[in-house]
Amino acid sequence: MNVAAFFDIDGTLVPPPSLEKRFLRYLFWRGTVGWTSFARCAAPLLRETLRALFGGERAGLEFATAQCKAYLAGVPTTAMDAWLGWLAPHSIERIPEALRRIDWHTRQGHRIFLLSGTLRPLAEALARLIPAPVRICATQLECEGGRYTGRVHGEAVCGPAKARAMERLAAEYSLDLEHSYAYGDSFADR
Repeated sequence: MNVAAFFDIDGTLVPPPSLEKRFLRYLFWRGTVGWTSFARCAAPLLRETLRALFGGERAGLEFATAQCKAYLAGVPTTAMDAWLGWLAPHSIERIPEALRRIDWHTRQGHRIFLLSGTLRPLAEALARLIPAPVRICATQLECEGGRYTGRVHGEAVCGPAKARAMERLAAEYSLDLEHSYAYGDSFADR
């Protein structure tokens, strides 16, 4: 039996605020992004908020939030490396119970996956702090000329895309999803 344990990151392995929000605070503090950066996402988010309120499509709102990375348009890719280097070693707080679950799964011989809508470089930084071998499936951003375009490369690993990613990983690693585990904290994780 090839069993896996899939862990969401924000709210499951890392307490709020999300890693992306922490990164954005840093960019705002450094003056790399400003209010105009966030305004680029206003129209799509307003449209999806109205759709969620009047059409009952809650998952659509979460997906739109995950897909909208326009506030990162023009931000140098080195900014994320700078922030990660600025953090003190091991300063990303992790939820102890989640680490205990990872340890248990590791001892059982299960494969550990971080399956998250968070940005891939942030997921990679967290993975280095987990005392177990983990594989990462996270949201990737498009880059051109050393800068983020503000667009997602592929699809954001959120909502139904998370299920599709899990199925792809199951096929790639010959995983038995019937006997595998998944941990999350939000509606989009279902």
